[in-house]
Amino acid sequence: VRAALLILAIVAAEYCHAGSTAQTITFVQPSDKVYGAPPFAITATASSGLAVASSSQTPSICNVSAKTVALLGGGSCSLRASQAGNSTFAAAPAVDRIFKIAKAPQAITFTAPATAIFGSTPPTIAATSSSQLTVTLVSIAPSLCTLSGGVLKIIGAGACVVRAQQPGNANYAAATAVDRTISVAKANQLITFAPLSPRTFAAAPFSIVATASSMLHVAFSTVTAAVCTVSLNAVSMHAAGTCTLRATQPGDSNFNAAPISIQSFAVARAPQSIVFPVPGARTFGDPASAVSVSATSGLAVTLVSTTPSICRLSGVTLTVVAAGTCTVRATQSGDL
Repeated sequence: VRAALLILAIVAAEYCHAGSTAQTITFVQPSDKVYGAPPFAITATASSGLAVASSSQTPSICNVSAKTVALLGGGSCSLRASQAGNSTFAAAPAVDRIFKIAKAPQAITFTAPATAIFGSTPPTIAATSSSQLTVTLVSIAPSLCTLSGGVLKIIGAGACVVRAQQPGNANYAAATAVDRTISVAKANQLITFAPLSPRTFAAAPFSIVATASSMLHVAFSTVTAAVCTVSLNAVSMHAAGTCTLRATQPGDSNFNAAPISIQSFAVARAPQSIVFPVPGARTFGDPASAVSVSATSGLAVTLVSTTPSICRLSGVTLTVVAAGTCTVRATQSGDL
């Protein structure tokens, strides 16, 4: 009896299935979306009035919970609507709908100072993207500034242009690059020129030293050419007095001209001595003769007889006018 009933149930089920009513699904095509858009509802109904199930065929791109679709990435989202039927309705043919998820736009926020000074601490710069993706910074003026590990290094005065860029990925379109110009001003510099010791006229030329904080070459010139001159860094004295020297550095593309530095020193008169050999003995009536005399300075020596009744002088010519002791005095009063 049980076997007969089982056979009857199978036959009844087959009869009912064979007589099930067909059904179809109406699935409204979703419009294309942009990544980052909020979840949205889909509409799918069955002609049978039975509930339609929805699923994602591309779960890495989109997923479906009930009839709400969440966007997970850019690309093509494929959705499937299905209705398995029941004792009255046969399973409906599944309906697929595909829509595109476009890459989302992104924008860069880039902050940088408008100005900087050559040689100063590198200015702080920062750039972020609305996508939270990493922004790359590059120098558009590598002769003036460079970037390493996101740290800006100023290597020259001028217009340092830095570009922030983000190329995008599977979900975000490339951001519009943003340029920032940092106007790098020349740096100031100072000259260190140490005081100079007094000198004596006719002393040997000597060297002077001055340095610029920029490490650029310092040039020298004289303000008192009658007293002293300078060639490169060697000073020569030409007369007693005050020697005044000027140290200058005109700057370059990265440094402003340095303030002129001046140093003065006294040039004293040089000592001198008279070379006056003792004249040989004379005899009254000898002809006039020259006396040998000179100064180490090369200046003219004046001779004066202190015994004019015995001898007389005309320049360096000695004339004996009487017997006795002739005394001659040689003098040189210096100059300046």
